[in-house]
Amino acid sequence: QKDFETLVRAFALVLEQRSVRLLLVGDGDNKENLESLCSELGISDSVDFVGYKSNPHKYVSRADVFVLSSRYEGLPNALVEAVGVGTPSIATDCPSGPREVLLDGDGGLLVPVGDTDAMATAIHTYLDDPETATRHLATAGDALNRFSPERAADAYLQLAAGNTPDR
Repeated sequence: QKDFETLVRAFALVLEQRSVRLLLVGDGDNKENLESLCSELGISDSVDFVGYKSNPHKYVSRADVFVLSSRYEGLPNALVEAVGVGTPSIATDCPSGPREVLLDGDGGLLVPVGDTDAMATAIHTYLDDPETATRHLATAGDALNRFSPERAADAYLQLAAGNTPDR
């Protein structure tokens, strides 16, 4: 689901042109395969597998870019949290969620699912043009209240009353 293979391959392309580091936060069954892929691509020294963190915000908030590489999502909490802590975000335009969180691309860059080149280009775009990254982040951040628990509860109450919820 998370398609970290595409992210790792995109990162390898970015690393060809600039000195960068990739931090992968979390644990999963695919870690050995990802480590092997990093070794095969010759990028192991530039990739950190930091494991599960109960509070990943300290990593995400210090990142220049957050990338969600998923093949599919529901509501991508990690993406919402990245925007919430002030990190410019890139996501695959997968079903469903990233397009809504990133406001059809006005709040962050959307790339096709599995497209290594497009993901690398998006990363370069934000690293080369921090003003665009900041502008997108401000737009997405202003709209985050759509995902608040209060707003969700209100929408459920409106539905229960037979009304159409406000967006």
